[in-house]
Amino acid sequence: MIENTWFNEEKTIILQSLSGQWRWEEVMDSNQTDIPRLMDEVQHTVHMIVSLEDSPSLPSGSALLKGKDATTSLPKNLGLLVIVSPDKYVRVLIDMVSKIAVINDERKLKSAQTLDEAQDIIRQYAKTAI
Repeated sequence: MIENTWFNEEKTIILQSLSGQWRWEEVMDSNQTDIPRLMDEVQHTVHMIVSLEDSPSLPSGSALLKGKDATTSLPKNLGLLVIVSPDKYVRVLIDMVSKIAVINDERKLKSAQTLDEAQDIIRQYAKTAI
């Protein structure tokens, strides 16, 4: 299941929660429909946290290629994309994808172990982006 919600009242962070069994095609569809709908509500930069905390595993298929495809379909006002996973193997994969995934002409994909760490990464990025 995929759920997309605003993470904060300021509407500067979207939380995409992937839980249970999900497919890469569902992520692509969500990133091309639901995420742009949310991001069109505002004119400012919006960061995104993708939580895999309630996802038992990644779906079949090449995580490197599918992950890259999923990140390149996001709106232009996307800031950082931080993927949260308690699984070290998944975070290593995310770090590998971050080397080939270009988001709005920049490498803005990061991994985190917890939601708190993801928020810290976004806060640090926002300080340096000013």
